[in-house]
Amino acid sequence: MPNTTAKITRKDTPKHKVTIPTIDPAIAALIPPLSPEEREQLEANILSKRKCHDPIVLWNDIILDGHNRYEICVEHGIQFEVVEMHFKTRNEAMLWMLENQLGRRNLSPAARISLVEWKAEILKAKAQKKLAWGGRNKGISKSQNEPLSKRTSMEEETHVRKLLAAEAGVGEGTYHRYQQLKKYAPPQLLAQVLAGQTKIGTAYKQIQGHIRFEKDIMKLIRSMDKMLKFNHKHKRLITDEAEKAAYFQRMRVIRDHHEKTMQVILTAGAYTNKAAEPEPGTAQKKEDETNE
Repeated sequence: MPNTTAKITRKDTPKHKVTIPTIDPAIAALIPPLSPEEREQLEANILSKRKCHDPIVLWNDIILDGHNRYEICVEHGIQFEVVEMHFKTRNEAMLWMLENQLGRRNLSPAARISLVEWKAEILKAKAQKKLAWGGRNKGISKSQNEPLSKRTSMEEETHVRKLLAAEAGVGEGTYHRYQQLKKYAPPQLLAQVLAGQTKIGTAYKQIQGHIRFEKDIMKLIRSMDKMLKFNHKHKRLITDEAEKAAYFQRMRVIRDHHEKTMQVILTAGAYTNKAAEPEPGTAQKKEDETNE
């Protein structure tokens, strides 16, 4: 329950009806969390002055900036100010919040990449909605909306990756390694990277063995799936009970091996340092590792 002794004043319009700010979990989840040390320092600063220096920024009474300040003030019954921002849509409010977070100087490279990716997702959805609306109005034919070819799609992905890496202020190699971390790293390791407690390059080295293992498993599964499709195509279904048993035994071995390896990774951090795969932007690798 909020501490009712915390006094709220409005900085923008004093006559505005004062309501209790609310935390939207979906919006709060986009904000990189403070490290324990940063949180303690912020709390100490607020308690020493018995006042919150920066106002809590709201949109429709939802907090866009100041989640930690708000929680500290409410917990200790300290006065704080609020200022209301005005946006037409929720997406516009979230874009402002992401831009505001990107303006912070103490973000880790991983946190900057994460914010930039969220921003790109919102802009992409906004552009698709606008395109769909424009297409209905202008009578765009189906052929004009056909998917891009595989090659064109890959070129577009490469271009987008370069743009996102540049906006996040990191090299393409660092951006690629972070994508691999999001896909393969245990949650606790990814959280350490986002908080800046572990560098992207260091964490990536730890999971390379797991990446290689995952790819070997998937390769084996695809080969077995291909064998089944071949048998089906040539009307040769596996009907022999011994052959069926051998097939499912191999699948059980793969599954058990995978589960045991994951358990070792999660509990003991038993990674190997084998090379995973060639990555883009390798020319920038040394520079990235030095800076990040």
